[in-house]
Amino acid sequence: MISLTPNALGDSKQLTLSGTCDVRSASELQTLLGDLLREESPITIHCSAIESIDTACMQLLVAAKREATKPFVFLFEEESEASKWFDLAGLHDFFNDDVSKQ
Repeated sequence: MISLTPNALGDSKQLTLSGTCDVRSASELQTLLGDLLREESPITIHCSAIESIDTACMQLLVAAKREATKPFVFLFEEESEASKWFDLAGLHDFFNDDVSKQ
C-alpha cells in the first residue's frame, strides 16, 4: 500500500510505503515519486511498514533519489523488514547521507 500525505506543517511531502511493494504497485509509486519531484517541498519516505520490496520499486526509489534536488529522507526502524531489504540491496551506502533511523 502506498499513501501520500502532507505533514502537519505543510512544508514537506510524506510518502508512506507499507506491505508488499512490488511490480504491481510500481506504476503507482512511479507516478507519486514523479509528482513529488516536481514540487518544491522536501520529501520524506516512511519505509518501516514495508514487509517486502522488489527490484522494480527499489529502482524507482534509487532513480528518484538521484533526480532529487531537495532534501529526500528515508525513515525506517533499524530492525524493520525495510532495513533488511535495503541492506541486502546495498542501499544503505547509497542513501547514507539522508537515511534516518527511527
